[in-house]
Amino acid sequence: MFDEASVDKRSALYKAVSKVGTVVEFNYLSEADLVTWVVKQCLDAKKKISKDSAYYLISRCDPGLNNLNNELQKLLMFCDEEIYKSDIDRVVSKSMQVIVFELTDAIMAENTQKAMSTLTDLKTVRENAFTLMYLMFSNFEKMLHAKLMRGAPQNEIASELGVSPFIARKYIEGANGFSEDSLEWMVRRVSEIDLAIKEGRTEDWTALEQYVTECIWRAGKNAS
Repeated sequence: MFDEASVDKRSALYKAVSKVGTVVEFNYLSEADLVTWVVKQCLDAKKKISKDSAYYLISRCDPGLNNLNNELQKLLMFCDEEIYKSDIDRVVSKSMQVIVFELTDAIMAENTQKAMSTLTDLKTVRENAFTLMYLMFSNFEKMLHAKLMRGAPQNEIASELGVSPFIARKYIEGANGFSEDSLEWMVRRVSEIDLAIKEGRTEDWTALEQYVTECIWRAGKNAS
């Protein structure tokens, strides 16, 4: 059995497997379908949630129904008759992907205070600096890929990036906030920092904070 996050349907391996076996594709639900699903789950539990609040919940969770359902069940136990955005803020665990998106948004907006405050919070709870740096690297790399595919349909970009259309839209929107040169630099700079850390020329959190500072400067210098 093969289990892949993404696959090239033009490859010889895919064609060979599809001839002798069964190929099943589990696509992410669309944003509209996820909102409908959340609203229905709440109604089944005798609770109410607006479509706007349902969308807000989706935007704070990792992709996939399992993660979304876990957070929704916490809300259903916590709330009385209706679930509001303020309840979501109090109860739902913000995914690391969402936090990194917020960090890249702060960089795009050249909001140094917000970016550094986010890093301080993550350092306080002992998040791994390497993990954060490579999540940022992944974000910028996907934004660059989306920018290079400018004009392509959102579903095509999502397929190329191996993410849901909902997440792909975030990368597309993020790509619009940076120039191509800036994104290329942000991606390339991570390998240079990685080498500096491994050679003992800098400490991981110091390097991450410096990287974010440099990205903010670059975003302002080379605005799209």
